Amino acid sequence: MARRSNPIPEILDLVPYEDTVLDVLLCDQMCKLLVPAVKHKVSNSMLCLLLAHLAEYKLITMTELTWPSTKGSVLILKRIPDGNV
Repeated sequence: MARRSNPIPEILDLVPYEDTVLDVLLCDQMCKLLVPAVKHKVSNSMLCLLLAHLAEYKLITMTELTWPSTKGSVLILKRIPDGNV
């Protein structure tokens, strides 16, 4: 069976065209797509770095929401309509 060498198109397919929270389920689905390409376990921070790069190249938007009274943040993802790999 051939291995996928570029999981980015499939990851982009998981990101909706409307604002959505990067929740545990979405994060797990994306990490599962990355494992065959990197041949190692994929951490959440590695996935966040990939998403930051996709945002840098204008394939998605990624907004980080934080509140002063809490630790951590919420990531909001949105696919850009004409983003191509």
